[in-house]
Amino acid sequence: MQPDTSLILPSSTRRRFMKKAGAASALAGVTIPHVWAAEDNTVGVALVVGLALLGWLRRRGMGDPLRRELDRCLLAFASQGWLPRPGETLSQLAARLRQRWPELEPELGAFVARYEAQRFGPAQGRPGVRELRRSRQRLLRRLRQLA
Repeated sequence: MQPDTSLILPSSTRRRFMKKAGAASALAGVTIPHVWAAEDNTVGVALVVGLALLGWLRRRGMGDPLRRELDRCLLAFASQGWLPRPGETLSQLAARLRQRWPELEPELGAFVARYEAQRFGPAQGRPGVRELRRSRQRLLRRLRQLA
């Protein structure tokens, strides 16, 4: 009686074994060069500097500045319990907010108009983003006064 090896080697055949053994023997002749690190903490310092540089580059300008301004505004509304519904546009959210806070209309209307002009209109560059930022700041200042 032979032992049942189906649980140990479920579909093992000689052909598969020979293929794997051939691939392993081909890799056996490969030599990996040695990498020597400096005796002091040069590698550690280089890693720290590299990670700091990557973090600085990530914070510096990666990402969409318009989306950042919109996210900051939406975060302030979310802290008041006003989350955008799935599929809801900024204009639709603004209409819901106007029902709750009619006093917010001038600042909210200015922010939405500037955002949509910047997002869907001709590119205005940094001055347009600066105006959107100022508009967001005025809107959030007014929201804090009302809340």
